[in-house]
Amino acid sequence: MDTLSRLLNSLELAACVQRFDRFNVDLIEIGRGDWDEVGFG
Repeated sequence: MDTLSRLLNSLELAACVQRFDRFNVDLIEIGRGDWDEVGFG
């Protein structure tokens, strides 16, 4: 049971990390677009 809960915890953590990575990429893309509009691209 301990191993199972540990596995579930690591899966949850992995899902959170993936979601955060995707969010990070979106922020980077948005930032790049803003800089291009301003003319620093």
